[in-house]
Amino acid sequence: MQRRTIKSPDPELAGVTVEEDADSFSFFAPRPKAYANPLRGAGATLDERGVRLVYPKNFNFIREVRADRLRRLTKLGLDPQKLLVFEIPYTMGFYLNLDPALAATDFQLLKRQSVYFRSLVFTKGYIDQTSPIDLEDTVLHEQMHLTEWDETIRSGTRILKAEDRPAIETRTERLVGEKLGAKYGDDLVHEIKLKSEIHNLGQQTRREVLSAGFLNFWLCRFIRSRFESMEQSSQAATDALLHGGFAGDMDRDHGRVREMYREVFAYRLDEE
Repeated sequence: MQRRTIKSPDPELAGVTVEEDADSFSFFAPRPKAYANPLRGAGATLDERGVRLVYPKNFNFIREVRADRLRRLTKLGLDPQKLLVFEIPYTMGFYLNLDPALAATDFQLLKRQSVYFRSLVFTKGYIDQTSPIDLEDTVLHEQMHLTEWDETIRSGTRILKAEDRPAIETRTERLVGEKLGAKYGDDLVHEIKLKSEIHNLGQQTRREVLSAGFLNFWLCRFIRSRFESMEQSSQAATDALLHGGFAGDMDRDHGRVREMYREVFAYRLDEE
């Protein structure tokens, strides 16, 4: 493990100590107090150094989910048609507050092939270790995103802006919560939800965190490298998707990823 200090034009990164090994770069970033304090008050133990962000050097960290785990997800309501399901050793973080997630919906657009893929990514261990009701909650939540956002991106529209995410997540949680509450009881569902949030924070503290834009970048590369075997899960990209807001956002995000490796880590990514 090598350690060095970042010399970055970004004042938030200047002086940050980066750790580098054969597979990735990583460093600690502060966790916003507005997000951490409520969970700390609920009993979560947080690392005072912040969140350890990880920046992989390749896509070797991605694994397709095992068949038995996929069957379990399907029984809980996941539609596996035209869907790739992966596991990674990291938790996932969204936007500036690094909202922790152990499951996330994603879409990968391959412009050269004029196709796109729908994907669902889990933190390794979550499917087997979480409670059945919490897993069912997650499956229903992500299935709703897959269905709604698939229609959105096919029209060429961006999935959402950072400021829209809280409202959309609140709506989705409410709809899923109502369904599970009717099935298991509101009190039990609420108790499990709180435990899940604390557990997610704990996992974020113990594991490295991969931000959503970097995850999408490496998923695209992973799928391209295995396109022949995964092509059956692809869907034809509409002209609106190929040239609309979603594609533009993806291009900008991937450009920022390349810039991060080049300018901050002085690391050259392999050309595709």
